[in-house]
Amino acid sequence: MLKTVSTAVLDIAYLRRGHLLTVCRKDENGTCSAIGAGKCPRIFA
Repeated sequence: MLKTVSTAVLDIAYLRRGHLLTVCRKDENGTCSAIGAGKCPRIFA
């Protein structure tokens, strides 16, 4: 069995701004950091 890391949850959000794709990562503290050229939506904040 694979052991999943419960301290970090990876959330992927697709933002339709042209061809912009933003990957949002949420920590256990609720801190969201956007990976890419976009900003994280408030759903993950």
